[in-house]
Amino acid sequence: MSSLTINTAIACLAIGDVHLRVYFQDSEDYIRESQGGFWTGGTINNRLFQAKPNTPLAAISWGCEPRIRIYYVDNKNILQEHSWDGSSWYTGSLGRSNIKVDHRSKLAACTWSATPCVRLYCQLPGSLAINEVCWDGNGWKMGTTLPNAQLGSSFAAVQFQKMGTQLRVYYQTRDNTIHEHCWDVTAWVIGHTFGKGPAGTAIGAIAWSGGLQIRVCYEQPNGNGGIIQQDYKPIDGWNRYEPMTITSTLPNTCLSLCCWGDIQIRYYYQRVSNEIQEFCWNPDSGLFIGAKIPTR
Repeated sequence: MSSLTINTAIACLAIGDVHLRVYFQDSEDYIRESQGGFWTGGTINNRLFQAKPNTPLAAISWGCEPRIRIYYVDNKNILQEHSWDGSSWYTGSLGRSNIKVDHRSKLAACTWSATPCVRLYCQLPGSLAINEVCWDGNGWKMGTTLPNAQLGSSFAAVQFQKMGTQLRVYYQTRDNTIHEHCWDVTAWVIGHTFGKGPAGTAIGAIAWSGGLQIRVCYEQPNGNGGIIQQDYKPIDGWNRYEPMTITSTLPNTCLSLCCWGDIQIRYYYQRVSNEIQEFCWNPDSGLFIGAKIPTR
């Protein structure tokens, strides 16, 4: 009987209010879907497609339908897309572009507008550079080459609209430091430098209130499996106090964040080898443990 892959990639979505999706890989390499708020799915009957073992995952959605895209890597290390447009799942167009990534590459994605515009971040074979793959309504194209990252670094990407489109990409360099790179409407610029995490640390990020607030999470540098977070607010900038430890996790877990409204936040990670755990934040209750996501 197939089970949850240890240190599976995790991708989550918040669609409207409390329509949640979590994607993960099972031990037979299938990607499954669990659906919340009242959690269902996640079983062998909720398999969507097969990917390479330990594939990275990224997911985006837009519109009220909704439209969903899941990005992953196949057994030939080619970027692939699995798509939902309201009635059924199908293989998207990305794979036809034949974009091969390094076998250690992770993925991050973000989207905006009804076109939609999509940005996917990865590393190409043997390269430390972060590469941008773009969809703007007329085929997939290679975009900007961003700074070097640790090979196999986790990535997180967010977008917001503030006097135009702004993007933020988070990654880890070879000295294990977490960095931010920013598209500020017209140009890429170097952003904030965070602390260090263990090599290959999970990284998650969200933005809300039109990008006026950003939250970035990564593992504690001591490798004990705790997740710490740092916050950006327009008045204070990035917090100058000691980052807050929010929970304890399985070491080397993957991490995915989503948010909606003003402001509900969900974190997904592996607490133990056979469970994906939800951690929650809302203005009334603060931080609290949420559901165990169905995975079998």
